[in-house]
Amino acid sequence: MSRKAVGIGALDRSRLTSAQYASHGSSLRATNAQALETQLSVFRTLLQQFAQTHAKDIRSDPSFRAQFARMCTAIGLVLVQLVRMGPAPRQDGQRLLL
Repeated sequence: MSRKAVGIGALDRSRLTSAQYASHGSSLRATNAQALETQLSVFRTLLQQFAQTHAKDIRSDPSFRAQFARMCTAIGLVLVQLVRMGPAPRQDGQRLLL
């Protein structure tokens, strides 16, 4: 049978272990958040390229346009339909052509 440690030393070890787990958890969360941000950035870039390449299809098909707009909104892109004014600036200063 295993005995549970007692005393101040055991309490200090327990606190140290908890602090190490908390620190490691924070590190993992930060790493995962950075990786997710990188993936989202790549996806946004590719989505902008797709919008430029398929602008005519997006404009002409209301169903496709609605689905595309919903997807853009979900990841924080502002989809602005333009008739003759050229590309519209987004909040982050980049432009999305349609």
